[in-house]
Amino acid sequence: MDTGRDLQRFRSVIPSHLNKKFYMETSMALAFLLLRVTLGLNILLHGYVRLAKGPGKFAEALKKDFESTALPQGLVSLFGKSLPVIEFAIGLSITLGIGTQIGLIAGSIVIILLMIGKSLKEDWVVVTYQLIYSLVYAALLFAIRYNSYSADQLLK
Repeated sequence: MDTGRDLQRFRSVIPSHLNKKFYMETSMALAFLLLRVTLGLNILLHGYVRLAKGPGKFAEALKKDFESTALPQGLVSLFGKSLPVIEFAIGLSITLGIGTQIGLIAGSIVIILLMIGKSLKEDWVVVTYQLIYSLVYAALLFAIRYNSYSADQLLK
């Protein structure tokens, strides 16, 4: 059996423009998968590490970090206690591709909230990093049609 010749015969049956389209679609789906999983694991691990240390510790550190801003300390504390759980859930959703679009939208909203806080602190370096996250979220939302390798597709 000569798989090289069999592949050539198979390719000759398919018009070249369809063959190129198939490879392009596959490449886009793989690129989407890799970026989605990379972002998902990043966010998932943000949440996991903070939960493992204890959400109270993270909330206290956040309160101290934001005491110089106009944000109410109670709100900062509540946000700090809930953020690790939210990050873990969003990260899991994006990593596995379960409710991918909702997870990406939720993650974008979290980044907006984080940007507001860091902007009030005038922490422009961190705000720049958060802009990068928002671009990755936007790119994935823009290319959501390539979410072929996901739990969403398996559940259809």
